[in-house]
Amino acid sequence: MKLRGIDFGNVLCGSSALGFFGNDFWYEQKLPPEILNQITLVTKTVTLLGNKGNMPLRGDSTPDGFYPECIKIHSSEEMMLVAVALSNLGLGYYLGDERWQNQDKPFMISLASLGLTPDERLNEYQIMANMINLYKDKFSAPFGIQINPTCPTAKNQLTKISPTDFCNELMSILHIMSIVEVPLEVKLGLTSTTPALLDKLNKHPCCDSICLSNSIPWGSDIIDWEKVWGSEISLLADLRGGGLTGRHLLEENCRVIKEAREIFKKPISASGGVLDIEAVDKVHQAGANSIALCSVLTLKPENVPGIIEYANSLDWG
Repeated sequence: MKLRGIDFGNVLCGSSALGFFGNDFWYEQKLPPEILNQITLVTKTVTLLGNKGNMPLRGDSTPDGFYPECIKIHSSEEMMLVAVALSNLGLGYYLGDERWQNQDKPFMISLASLGLTPDERLNEYQIMANMINLYKDKFSAPFGIQINPTCPTAKNQLTKISPTDFCNELMSILHIMSIVEVPLEVKLGLTSTTPALLDKLNKHPCCDSICLSNSIPWGSDIIDWEKVWGSEISLLADLRGGGLTGRHLLEENCRVIKEAREIFKKPISASGGVLDIEAVDKVHQAGANSIALCSVLTLKPENVPGIIEYANSLDWG
């Protein structure tokens, strides 16, 4: 997937899959460096100020504990329920750490705001854009920014505002972040992707691509929760229910990608349910231009080398 002449590759990671620097999380121990190096880093989502969220972090930004309580795995059904809620140490920490500046190949920085009002959120994005601009010339590799306004367990629950307000705010965020002059990708959720929004993003000169999709918030009518998870009550009910990721996203994700392709003519990265080469085929046929691996790294790490090899054999357009 090329954005503004920068080749981000055919295989990226989801914005939480490989941590903040590409070597942060425990499941990476199951994958050798030569495999991880073939996946383009999209950092775990960072906010302006540090955010405790639901996953305690050590001082070096790695998870404090092998199995975070905010993640529940259903191995037999190849799915996960996640409620990390944007745990991170704040943009200043990650820019000051210099590991982003020392990346040796293109990558993306995922950003979100914790503001409770539109003005607060836009102000945070403005400050983050200014901060990144201060460090931009020190980056060794080209980078892009992924705007992530659709985290289902964020405290501000931005996905619950009206579709019109969400669309208008996102257009303003893109305008603000454009001052960094790098590729801009928007990460959308299946419940927030509307024809009107796709049309606006397609026409917006600062939007270079979209990623479909974020996890599905618990309670969404897209999922028959009793059938899929075996309960109508989330194991993470005390953490806003969590978001579902894994194989049950694939069918709906392909449907939305196919419909989006009719409106959105820029690159689409497919994230959600890509657990094997058959899934790669399905998102490719639906109209995606790359894949973003996430839950497969935990649920089926043995499938990752084959997925990468197969994805790189396809013509993504």
